[in-house]
Order: sequence, then C-alpha cells, then structure tokens
Amino acid sequence: MKKLLALALSLSLALGMLAGCSSSGGGTASTPPSQAPENSNAPQQSEAPSQGGSSGGTIQINKEDLKVALVLPGSINDQGWSTSAYLGLQAIEEDYGCDTNYMENVAVAAYEEAFRNYASAGYNVIFGHGSEFFDAAEIVGAEFPDVAFIVTSTDRFAAPNVASLNTLPTEMGVLGGVCAAYASKSGVIGAIGGSSLVSIVGAVNAYSAAALMTKPDLKVLTNMTGDDFDAAKCKEVAQAMIDQGADVIFYDADAAGLGALEACEENGILAIPAIADASALAPNTVVMSACNAIGQAMDAAVGMVVEGSFEGKFYPMGCDTGCVFYTKNDSVWDANMSDEGKAAVEDAYQKMASKELDAQKIIDDYLPDAIRVS
Repeated sequence: MKKLLALALSLSLALGMLAGCSSSGGGTASTPPSQAPENSNAPQQSEAPSQGGSSGGTIQINKEDLKVALVLPGSINDQGWSTSAYLGLQAIEEDYGCDTNYMENVAVAAYEEAFRNYASAGYNVIFGHGSEFFDAAEIVGAEFPDVAFIVTSTDRFAAPNVASLNTLPTEMGVLGGVCAAYASKSGVIGAIGGSSLVSIVGAVNAYSAAALMTKPDLKVLTNMTGDDFDAAKCKEVAQAMIDQGADVIFYDADAAGLGALEACEENGILAIPAIADASALAPNTVVMSACNAIGQAMDAAVGMVVEGSFEGKFYPMGCDTGCVFYTKNDSVWDANMSDEGKAAVEDAYQKMASKELDAQKIIDDYLPDAIRVS
C-alpha cells in the first residue's frame, strides 16, 4: 500500500504542455490512471438528467467539429476525484471520436489561463472539474459565447453557455453512512473530508446524518483536514479516530484519502471510500465504495451539446440517473454486513433513485451541530 500511495502521489508528467499554457498551470500527461475494477453492482442506466435553473438559449456543435478539454485540480492518478473525470474524458473520446485534451494539477491562479488557452485553440466543450472553477469559467465564458463551459460539483451557472453539473455527493454520503452504521462493531465511526468544498462538506455531513438516522446511539467522529493532497495528514487524522475506537472510516479527500485508506489497512479497520471503487487498492479493508460516476455525467453533457439541447443551467445527476451508486467489496461486505444491513443500503439507494428519500432532509433532520463540518 505504501508503494501504491507513493506512486499515486508522485507520478511525473510525460507529454509537453498545451500550447500557450505555463508550467505553473499544469499540462497534459501521458501516464494513464489505473482503471477502476469492473463491478456488477454499478448501474448501467444512462438516462437524461433532470434539469434545474433558467436558461438563455442552446448551444449545438456538430460531432465532426467537437473538441473537448478537461482542466483538473489534481492528478489523473489520484484514484478518486481527478481519475474519475479523466476516465470520463476517455469515454467521451471513444463515444464521439473527437479530439480531447486535459491539464492536471492546475493551480487556482491559472484557471482562467487554462480555459482561455483551450478556447483559443478551438476546444468548444471545456470542463472545469470542481466548484472552485466556476468564477474562472464565468469570466472566460463571457469571452467565448460559442464555447460550452461545464463546471462540476456545483449548482452555479451563467447563461447562455456556462453550465454546471453535480453528481449529488450528499447521496454518496447517505449510502456510506447507512453502511457504516451496520458495519461498526464498536459503535464509533469516522468521516474525513479534505478541503472545505461544498461537495466534500455535503458528503461528510450526509454520511454522519444517515448513520445517526440509522442508529442514533452511534458516536460519529468528523474532521476536515483542509487539504486534498496531503496524504500524511489524512492518515494522521484517521489514526487519531482509530485510537478513539472508530472501526469504520469514510473519506472524501481526493489523493489525500489514500492516507486514510492506508491507516485503515494497517489497523484492520473498515474503510468506505467516496467517489470511486477502491476495493482493488485495499481488498481486505474496503467494505463498500460510495461512488460518483462523474464520467457518465460528463458524457451525458457532451451528448446534449451534440444534439443541441445544452443550455447554461444546472444539471443535477444522482441515484436517479445512475450517476451515484455503490459497489460492494464482496468478501469484506459479506463478512461484516448483516442481511438487514445489506438490505438497508440497497433500500436507501432505491429510495433516493425514486426521490422518496432526500439526502438534504436527512442532514437537516438528523445532523447535530456538534459534528457538522463546514
């Protein structure tokens, strides 16, 4: 695991920079991430997402002219947030036969430059992967009204051409919280977030609330490390929770989350990773993964651009579209989850998919201020 962690955090970039982009802003990379393991629990549906917000006209780009770019805050090898979007970009290239390009490890100060350089180079669909990209997308989007800018993990938008999509991290958190409530033997569980982005905060709070909704006597430990890339710090926080009796830990912290996973593995503690299936990274430790199919959502957004229905608005994509789901690590799942617990996780998934269960209402009704993160 230590070798894996070191590899995931230190892989060097191999290809040259996108024309016009500075080295401080990040560049294209040729080293692909590890493919997520196939799991029959992942849903297959690809329904059109429900849509929210107002619009101001549509954008249509012919498939033959399509060029798609992706700007990432982290590494494509983080086995989580940035990896999932990179795999989505690969799927878009395969599905549409279009030119694609990406930049990873882009500094906040270089967001505008990255967007502007891509638009100037003829890329007509540009993704910013994370809510922190919205301000830059809004500014550059006004300069290039015929380019579709899409920011993930937020509900902000700027018509006519700057849209957002969110794969509802609160629903991921609910799935993880119900699982943890049944998997814990000590009655103490933990939740770790990285930076205080709305998406990460929402996932952690939903996890805590859903766990307490399921078993009110649980003790829930929460911590936001403030950093999505410091694996050593995340491991230290996880170890502190384990020392306080936690026997199940949920984490949503980009590459830093690998530190939490390592602490769980070393201590024989169960882990519930967010975003992507991490079973292959720690096959004796991960009980389930609360997954966020951002790549499927990205692919759907590009489809709207090609068919001419894309608007500068908010597109929420959760369990109802198959963009939020869970994967079971079968041997660990069977060894630690009762039949009642397994059924409870599936029930939560089905009820969120049918909109009978609302993740935000669970937070509002069951989350004590003492463990709420912000």
